[in-house]
Amino acid sequence: MLAGTNSPPVPTRLGQDGRVAETLADIQAEQLKTVPEFMGFCRMVDFSQFKVRGHYTHSERLGRYFKCVMWLGRIDVPVAGGPWARCPGDLRFTSPRETGFAIVLWHLLNQSGQFGLWADSEHVIETFVGMTDSLTFGQLNGLLSGAGIRTLADVPDVATLQKLQNDIVSGQFGVQNIRSDWFEQPLGGAARYALPQTFTVLGQKFVPDGWAFSQTVFSSILWTENGVTNKVQRRVPCALDVAFSVLGNDQIVPELVAQMKGTFADTNRPHASRFRDGLPYQHNLAAVRAVIDQQTSSAWDRSIYPNWLACLRELSWPTTDAKYPEPMRTRAWAVKTLNTQLASWTQLQHDTILYAKHSDTCVAGCVYPTGFVEPRIEFWQRLRATASWAADRIASLQYVGAYSLGTNSISMATIQSNQVAHLRNFANTIEMLQTLSEKELAHQCFSTEDETFIDSLMEQRTNVACVGPLLYSGWYPRLFYRTIYWTWDAEFHLIYGPGANDALVADVHTDVPNLQRPDPGSVLHEAVGRVNLMMIAVDNGTDRFVCAGPVLSHYEFEVIGGPRRLKDEEWQSILGSNFPPDIPASRLEGLTPPVWTRSYLAPAQ
Repeated sequence: MLAGTNSPPVPTRLGQDGRVAETLADIQAEQLKTVPEFMGFCRMVDFSQFKVRGHYTHSERLGRYFKCVMWLGRIDVPVAGGPWARCPGDLRFTSPRETGFAIVLWHLLNQSGQFGLWADSEHVIETFVGMTDSLTFGQLNGLLSGAGIRTLADVPDVATLQKLQNDIVSGQFGVQNIRSDWFEQPLGGAARYALPQTFTVLGQKFVPDGWAFSQTVFSSILWTENGVTNKVQRRVPCALDVAFSVLGNDQIVPELVAQMKGTFADTNRPHASRFRDGLPYQHNLAAVRAVIDQQTSSAWDRSIYPNWLACLRELSWPTTDAKYPEPMRTRAWAVKTLNTQLASWTQLQHDTILYAKHSDTCVAGCVYPTGFVEPRIEFWQRLRATASWAADRIASLQYVGAYSLGTNSISMATIQSNQVAHLRNFANTIEMLQTLSEKELAHQCFSTEDETFIDSLMEQRTNVACVGPLLYSGWYPRLFYRTIYWTWDAEFHLIYGPGANDALVADVHTDVPNLQRPDPGSVLHEAVGRVNLMMIAVDNGTDRFVCAGPVLSHYEFEVIGGPRRLKDEEWQSILGSNFPPDIPASRLEGLTPPVWTRSYLAPAQ
């Protein structure tokens, strides 16, 4: 995978060139496929997960990295537990052979002298996203050490492997909390197979929203009626599940109730209506919400990903108190805030699509005569603390080596320094926004310095006549981390051109095709489209005026019929009404903004 399509194939050490070529062809086809005798057991592999997407489409090198790390993160080795596999010969789903394979990989890593490099890489990814949702080299190292296994010679027979399997089960090592692959369950009744405990080289990470999705679809939902317990065939979750359970937003309860009753107004999605709506799952959703609400600060502060979710949770507090401006006390504002939460959550999914475990110009003026900061003090406090915390954590990591881009080479230490400096600046800016919020709620006038800050939103100029080209030197553009893939001019000013498109998409959940209660399957996507323009009419005594500002857009849609995942470029093409030739419009459901946005969002003309 790392060699690239234009390089000659690298011969395998064990004479498996044919199988490697077949696997690469399967990845290219992006299909869900049964792979017999895969590492000694039958397995269904979703090869569409290896489609390069997210931020990794910028270069072939990043695309190769994406495929390689996706393989290391998703192709796990069952080492203990799990049901019997339905394959020829009735092979055990977690046979001693797989446990032995994990030990051989551990041995090879130690022999190569690269265990420290693996540990550093794992630590960096865990800092950004979260803990690995499978057994890691580090955990396996401790487990083997406790069992007195230091070399392969210490594993003389199958009995030793079987004992090790029992130790893994009893110690709860490698337990998966998120279902992220094809896994068969009995259709009827309450009986459910436990997921096997697995080992990965660089496993994908546990994230609360992925767990919430997995708990609100088949086969996690049990429903008892007339004394009989069965599994509920809810196969497709939705963003509202995350909004309520993970982000703690109660504003969307009426829409959730309508979904459960089958009266949800989103009638343009027949697949969702059949496999998402009219099905009871409220008890699971409430249970997930209760678990999330009980998490302490240590859980949210474990990595940057949950920290960002905690920031979004602060926006769920109601703003109906009289201290808030009149527009903020309306239902429309509450739904607008929900939309902002889900758009930001989509961006978070997009940024971590490779590592989080899957359950997928204005030139009219340069001075703003007045300004308004949404007075959500708790949100600004949490966001500032998160940025400062992330800066401290990243500063403590080991960034080694250099990153090559063409003929240029950038040291990883420089990249680390840039990231830390960016986060410090981000935190300082948020602190200013928090101060302005506090003044607004206290009905205090902005100072001259405050007004200067607001005026410098997009452009930091001393020339108030707005002469010359726009440099986008204000504090808002500087909140965006400028990667090496953005376009710069000769004086290193960021150029906002076609490459700075707001639209992005992330696949977040796979509904695997199912023969029982025939379902063609789908892939649920969350997306951000073009920025919307918000107009706010303020009627406050003698103060009557109209404010205007940008608001994020959010979409949720499915690609029906087999695993099919979109990348940013395809989504941007869809927004331009130019459907990719291999994705018929009939296979896409939900391309309009969510129905619950109609209370504040005017339809496109």
